[in-house]
Amino acid sequence: MKMPDERELAQRAAETSSIWTSKEFWTVLVLFVAGFVARTLVSQEPFDRKKFLGELILTAIGAVALYAAGALQGMSDLQMLMFGALGSLGGLRAVEWVIKAAAQVKGKA
Repeated sequence: MKMPDERELAQRAAETSSIWTSKEFWTVLVLFVAGFVARTLVSQEPFDRKKFLGELILTAIGAVALYAAGALQGMSDLQMLMFGALGSLGGLRAVEWVIKAAAQVKGKA
């Protein structure tokens, strides 16, 4: 196996650091967070700061993971807006239900 030379390593580092300057990345991140905040504001649940902060962090992590996985490559800005807004509305609730179901199954075993 060939070891990468300095030029290849520098190119990889530049590609990795460019995520923080990408317009698409910030668009998706902001839309996921905005969708989460909007969902929280219109829900009937009482406001809990700890839960809000925790879900906000999970929303940001989900947006970063989605972007890093390359799921948005080739999408137009409008498609990213729709995908980011809709993705933030249901993704965390699905994860929450999976965790609750796993805890119940584990508790019964």
